Amino acid sequence: MFITLAGTPDDSTTAVVVNARIAYYGCAMKPAPAPHVPGNTEFERFDSAVRKMFTVSKEDVLKAEAKWRRARARKKRAKAKKAR
Repeated sequence: MFITLAGTPDDSTTAVVVNARIAYYGCAMKPAPAPHVPGNTEFERFDSAVRKMFTVSKEDVLKAEAKWRRARARKKRAKAKKAR
């Protein structure tokens, strides 16, 4: 949290507290509404939300693995070339 001065020396200068919950000029910010997550109980909703955040498609995993394999092969070639 920090305090900053708003305004110019000719105006009335006001101190403004700025942190995660208070916006500029001291106006409180409203948090964004929670997205709809299916589930009947609190645990089911939590589980669904966690799955939505951490689920990765198979295509993305395969793409990342292929990129890693290419980088690893490039490093092996460079290491073998340097050892000669």
